[in-house]
Amino acid sequence: MRADARRVGPRAAPALCLWACALTGCGDGVAEPIVSARTPSVAPAPTPPTAEEEETRALGLCGACPADGRCGDDNDACLKQLETGETFCGRDCSENGGCPRGYSCRDVRNAERQCVPYDGTCSTRELGEPPPALAELREYMLSDLNAVRAEATRAPLAADACLDGIAQSGARELAFENEQTSSFERECGWRYETRGAVAAWSLDWQLAATALWRHPGKGLEAALSDDFSRVGIGILLGGDEAWIVLSYGADVD
Repeated sequence: MRADARRVGPRAAPALCLWACALTGCGDGVAEPIVSARTPSVAPAPTPPTAEEEETRALGLCGACPADGRCGDDNDACLKQLETGETFCGRDCSENGGCPRGYSCRDVRNAERQCVPYDGTCSTRELGEPPPALAELREYMLSDLNAVRAEATRAPLAADACLDGIAQSGARELAFENEQTSSFERECGWRYETRGAVAAWSLDWQLAATALWRHPGKGLEAALSDDFSRVGIGILLGGDEAWIVLSYGADVD
């Protein structure tokens, strides 16, 4: 089947699948295999990231991959579109409740199943503006977080560089090891942590950056807690995925 002959399912409007909250309706049926999980014979050479980009960069769903193991954890394959030679990252269908909206679960080889775009290509993604540098991302996220707290008549949280480091390490762990358990740090006055992974077709970084505390659940409960006065923010963005960690702390005596 040609990838551009017909879609194997309707293109869903951009919508979030917040893995940590186990939303339903994220999966899809098995479709005809049109990709291979083999390492591409000729893989595109990636552009080396700057030191600043490396802080927030990962290869998530639909990220262009050189088969170097950076798609996610070991179960997330670098896929090759057989018609066009396009290479992109898939994701193990068994992880985090299935595939997000805009993706379906397909057999690729040796009974391996990966989340793949409905029409088998990432070239039709609508790409918005690129995300800002990490420092600006954190400012944007903290501003939105404190706006939510203000609406609930809570005092604003202060940014904390030490907690930022803990949170950023947690975000990288979440992206590359698929871990969602708390790190139980005790330094920097650390008290609590929330983690979440967001995925959707043509994911917008601004929506991804604010989903964790605007979605009802433990993320919102922690964001509105009076037990914390400081927060560290960690975020990785890659393709149609984002990994976010918030490390909360109280005042240190």
